[in-house]
Amino acid sequence: RSGLDVETYEEVSVMAFKAVFAGKGVELPGIDVNELTPEAVVVMRAFCAAKWDKKDVECPARVAVEAAFPSAHSYVEVVRYYLDETTVVRNLLGLAKYMDFSDEAGRSEISSLIRLEILANSKLEDILVPAAFEVLRMVSIDLADARRSATDIILNDLAMQDEFAEACTGATPNEEAIMAHARALVLSEELLKFPKAGSDLMILMRPVLQKVVFPAMGHPDEVVRSFVIRCIALYCQIDFSGAEASTYIKLFIHAIRKDAPSVQQEAMKAVFDLILTFSLSKLREDDENNEREILKVLGEHLAGNNAETQTVAVEGFAKLLFCNRLPREPGLLSRLLLLFFNPMTEDDSRLRQCLAIFFPAFAAASASHKLIIEKIFLPTVRTIAEAPRGTALHSVNSFMVGQFMVQLTETSIANESQKDDSLGQASEIHERSDFLFYMK
Repeated sequence: RSGLDVETYEEVSVMAFKAVFAGKGVELPGIDVNELTPEAVVVMRAFCAAKWDKKDVECPARVAVEAAFPSAHSYVEVVRYYLDETTVVRNLLGLAKYMDFSDEAGRSEISSLIRLEILANSKLEDILVPAAFEVLRMVSIDLADARRSATDIILNDLAMQDEFAEACTGATPNEEAIMAHARALVLSEELLKFPKAGSDLMILMRPVLQKVVFPAMGHPDEVVRSFVIRCIALYCQIDFSGAEASTYIKLFIHAIRKDAPSVQQEAMKAVFDLILTFSLSKLREDDENNEREILKVLGEHLAGNNAETQTVAVEGFAKLLFCNRLPREPGLLSRLLLLFFNPMTEDDSRLRQCLAIFFPAFAAASASHKLIIEKIFLPTVRTIAEAPRGTALHSVNSFMVGQFMVQLTETSIANESQKDDSLGQASEIHERSDFLFYMK
């Protein structure tokens, strides 16, 4: 185990060891909880993941956990002992899912550890927060009570510290205030991810947004502003009416236009997700100009200079087109196709992979999608053919692009519902596309 870099490749190490332990006869090596190393606790977590069977009270994973932690109290003591070792604590928290929390006193002790010594401790690394929240969910019989506890930590233990406001405004606060502010934002984001969210969480989160999130909108650090965008986006998602989404869409659009690339990307993801959840028409506030403006601002980044921002735009539009959340505008699909074949995106593996999956899936979803592909056939080929010499598109093989579109309209690329409902229509579309291909 000593040769493993589990701190850098933690999850990869867990998966690798899980595969090893999945084999027959592979036992867990002896592990002393008094001398835990990052490697040892990662191995133990992988063993439990491979051997866990919740129906078997004597499964190897349960036996191993009970041997290491005979009681909830012993588990708490071990976690507390290693609080300064992030990787060890993170994986110890990951082992909680294999423990028995039927004892109320044990649940209370673990809950207290999570709330008071991990979540409220801004000196511990933020990477522990998601795992700590997961344990808090597991030991909380009443999720509403767990949400209230987390809100109290944010508002009372962190946000009320002296000089917290200065950390939000970009003044020169002390290091403790900066850490408290960062922890409050991390907790706010995780709290908004709580399961079964709804009106009760919205009520709890309003003072958090007012005291923690909104004051940080003008923070000089773009990482902090990215947290703000994610928190507001999640808050919009838990309002099932869509009213909050309609209210804050302008804030996201402003960030996409004016902010740093990393913040733009978070704002774009927020808008794409809100359109997917609530539809574009609900976000536009009964003004068609707003709808066009939203699409224009997002679409500008399909041709942007920042590769990561361009990829976020491609992924977002692909998702919305596939789910029929946008007006049937063939021009957008054509732009995505041109990006797929553009040599300038050749090194962007994420963008290419997204589109390589999207186009066949889009075509297979319905005959109407194939009809859109037919409509973009000639305009797309013409754009390539008329591309000025020296541009990236000029070097694209129009024959290959045309052949790809013909293949997309084949009736063999269809899901079961399409084959049942529209096979004849899809076949006609393919025949017309094939004719256009050979006549171009």
